[in-house]
This record gives sequence, C-alpha cells and structure tokens, in this order.
Amino acid sequence: MMFSQLRLYSISRTFAITACLFFLGCLAPAFAIDEPEFPWGRNSRILFFGDSITQAGGYINDVEAFLFTRFPAGNETVINHGISSETISGTSEPDHDPRRPDAQERFERDVENWEPDVLVACFGMNDGNYLPPELAPMAAYQAGVNKLIERTKRAGIPQIVLLTPPPFDPYRRQSGDANATHYGYKFAAINYDDTLAGFAAWLKTLQSLPNLRVIDLHTKLNEHLKARRQERVSFYLAGDAVHPNSTGHLLMAANLLKGLGPIPPLASAEIDAKSREVKSGRIQFQSPGEALLRLTWTTGLPWPLPADVDQDSVKLESIGATFNRLDLTIDGLDDGQYEAFGQAGDQAEQSLGTFQSSAGKAHAQLSFPESAPFFATEAATFRTKLEARNQARYSAWRAAIQTADFTDDLHLPANDPKLTRELQELATARPWELIIKRRQP
Repeated sequence: MMFSQLRLYSISRTFAITACLFFLGCLAPAFAIDEPEFPWGRNSRILFFGDSITQAGGYINDVEAFLFTRFPAGNETVINHGISSETISGTSEPDHDPRRPDAQERFERDVENWEPDVLVACFGMNDGNYLPPELAPMAAYQAGVNKLIERTKRAGIPQIVLLTPPPFDPYRRQSGDANATHYGYKFAAINYDDTLAGFAAWLKTLQSLPNLRVIDLHTKLNEHLKARRQERVSFYLAGDAVHPNSTGHLLMAANLLKGLGPIPPLASAEIDAKSREVKSGRIQFQSPGEALLRLTWTTGLPWPLPADVDQDSVKLESIGATFNRLDLTIDGLDDGQYEAFGQAGDQAEQSLGTFQSSAGKAHAQLSFPESAPFFATEAATFRTKLEARNQARYSAWRAAIQTADFTDDLHLPANDPKLTRELQELATARPWELIIKRRQP
C-alpha cells in the first residue's frame, strides 16, 4: 500500500477500532479484573522507533507483557519499528560501509502514517559514531532529536517518550579492527560511554517540554552494572558492549515503566478478619485450618519475564515487590506481627512478606516470590506466544516496506481473534490461596 493508500486507512480507523473493541468487550466478562490506573494500557497505540537495540525487541516484548497481563481486555497495540545501524542525527563513521541510514528519512512511512498515540524513541548508541566525547557530533545529535520532536508535534502525535541510550561497556569490547584508522563501531573509543553520558545529560534538559517525557536508562543501567560488579566483576548486560542481553532489555523495560509513573499493585483488597467481611477485592474467606486466616485471592498473572534473565538482577531491582505487589488491608486483627504465605496448585507454601497490625488495622504490602513465581508455566507459555507473534509481525513489516506492499493487517496488527483470545486466557486472573499466620514473638 502506497502513502496515498495508507492515508485512506485513517478514514476506516474508527470503524476498525470500534469493531476490535466490540470483540474484546464481548470477552471482557470472562477476563475482567480490577484494572489499575496507568498512563498506558487501554486503547493506546504505542510505536517504538530506534536502532538495532529496538529492532531486537526484547524490552518491547517485556513492556507489552506487562501491559497485556495488567489489561487483558484492553486494546493496546505495541508496534516495533526499529531498524539496525540507524542514527537520528544522519551521521556515520568514515569506514562504515554502507553509510549508516538516517532514521529521519523513514519518519513519514514508519511513524507518522501509523498514527500512534505514543512514540517511544531510543537513539544515540550509533549517533556518537563511537568517538570520544571531545570528537563526538553532539550538535548533530541535538539537531536530529529536535527535528524528531518537531516532526512528532506536526504529525499530531499526542505524546513522545525519549529514552537515553543504554550504556556502552568497554570491558566487553574487543580491540576490533587492527588496521582501523578511525574510531567507529569496528574500533570504539575506550571512553565512548562518556559520549553517551553526554547525550543522556542533554536529553534530560528537554524534560520540561510539553507532551514529552525523558526516561534515563543510561544512568539506571550503569548503576545496576556498578552494583552487580561489586560482587562479580565479570557481570555484564551487553556481551558485545553495545547490544543488551535479556537482563539488559528487562532493565530497560522496568525503568521505562517506572518512568511513566507509580506502578500500581497487581491486586488490592480489604477484609475484616473478625466479621469475615470482604470490603473490596476478589477475595474469599475459607476454612482457616491451623492458620489464623485462609483466603482465596483471584489476581492477574504476575509479570511474565524472559526465562533467561539473571535472577540476582531481578532481586536487586526488586522486580517482584515493584511489579507484582499485592496490597491487603485487614481490619479487626489483634496487634502483633504476621506473615503471609501463598500457595498455587501443587506448589509448597511460599512466604509473600511480613506485616504489623496496630490498633486493630494492618496494611500489608506483599509480593509474589521472584525466585519461584506463581503460575510459571502459564507465564512461560504466554511469553513464547507473544514473542513468536511479535517476531512474525516484525518480519512481515520488514518484508512489506521492501516492496511497499502494505496491508491493513500490518497497519493494525491486533487483529487475530484466536491468538488474542489465547493470550487473554493465559493472562486472565487466577485464584490462589493466601494464608495468614501470626509470628511468634
């Protein structure tokens, strides 16, 4: 489909979204959960624009997995339009053959014509041309980013999110081309991360612009690297110094989501222990047995993470407590210390946290365990299906832009009712047992 045909899409967009919402609305009763407030996640089209780090898609899959499991009846559409080797500044190393492509040249085709509600842009890793700070094309990078912001505004895109580039790791970079005469990807400056730090610092000065948010991944990932290397100096997030591994992508996603605003709890509830009244939440009292309280709590699927992420990094970043938090208020509870345990299926009881009751009231902030998450099988199946679907979409889009043969299916990719239902069924709220025990003094 050529540009003129793509424009025709906007005429039918309302009908397409209405039809999709009707379909999802029909499913809603089976999958409804107490959905929290969050800036994204309901009827948003979020388009990611960037270089090879974005093309790899790991952090995009992580973001979508969070949104999908929190808002299974929603109509969010997450689109990956990253292409490797690009810059936003139009610069390139002298020995880069062919010259690095300029992402600005495809803005109309790959961003504007898709009419996103949110544009997430992650550029910078290639824009410094792997030069030391004193030689890096800072002015060209600034001009490229400013041009992107202006074009986004003219296109009527409601919001733009700029991500600072993840770190360059000199410990993981081999010397490269022994015959190199210029700094570049084949022979990067040892202090190239200082160049990226300069880009990040400048990007943060744009934070006050309207409808724009800057999220500093560069600083956060470097802080994580520093902390992990205190106990294992060989730890890394990018095996080739440039491209993040699964753990690096997860950290990108986690910091992106946290940068949008406070992460709401996975579920919340309020009960009265004495009257056995459920004041709010999808929770039911059961026969306590030897426990003080035993309840069945129906909550959404915890954030489905990639199978190969570093578990020590997950714990260091408190992924469970931040993204899988459970807020429980209990009235009518004697003063003292308590511990909550969870049990799902044939799993053994696992501690979800401790809390204190005072003046007959307790506010417990619990979380699913990070090392042995609940519903791990469902989460793994969900990730497999989501990643396969997204890879198929991306491959179809790349093939289409080579031939200019666009279709409505590519333009609005949330259009497979069977697969949508399968993902929704995996993401739907599930019951498990919550056991409250009093801790001995």
